Amino acid sequence: MHGVRRSFLSMALVVAAMATLVLVGPGSASAETTGEAPSAASAEAQGKLIRVDMALNCVNMTDQARAYAVEHQLCTADGQIGTASAIDGWCGTSYIWLYNLNGGRMNVSYGYVSIQGAVAVHSLRVSWYNWATGGSSGWSDIAGRFSSQYDAVSRQFTGAGWVTAGLSGFVTLVWGGSCDILNPTDGVQVKP
Repeated sequence: MHGVRRSFLSMALVVAAMATLVLVGPGSASAETTGEAPSAASAEAQGKLIRVDMALNCVNMTDQARAYAVEHQLCTADGQIGTASAIDGWCGTSYIWLYNLNGGRMNVSYGYVSIQGAVAVHSLRVSWYNWATGGSSGWSDIAGRFSSQYDAVSRQFTGAGWVTAGLSGFVTLVWGGSCDILNPTDGVQVKP
C-alpha cells in the first residue's frame, strides 16, 4: 500500500513541477481591484486564460484527513503546509476565461485541476459584473466528482460593455482534504 501511495506522491510532485514551469507562480493572475472600470488598454487583453493556484487548507479538515495529510507530508500536525508540496500550498490550479460572443453575450469557461488527488465534491461560485451597465449576476456550481479535473462553460447575457468575472469556492479531496479556490478573475469587452 505504501508503494502505491509513494507512486501517487511522486506523480503529484512531477505534475506540480511541470505546472510550475508553465505558470508564473502563486498569485500570477492580475486583476484591477481599485473599484474603477478597467482602462481601454486592458480591454486588449481579452481572451486570455487566467489560472490561479489552489491552496491546500491544512486547518479545516477532519481528523482522518489530517492524519492522511500529515503521513504524506502534505500538512504538518499543527496545520501548516507540509514539505511534500512542490510549491507551498499547492493543490493545483483553478481558472476562469471570458470570451465575447457579440450580441451582449459572453461565454465563461472555468474549472480546476487538482494535483493532490481526486476531488470528491466541489462547491464553486462564479460572479460577473458589467462596468458599463452596472448589471451583475452569478451562479453556484456544486457537484459530486471523482476526478482530478473539472471544466465547464456557461453562456451568459450580460449586455454590452466591459465585463469582469471571478471564480471562488473550494474542493474536497477523496481523502478528506480541502483546497480553496484562490479567486481567479478575467475581463472581456462584450460587444453589442
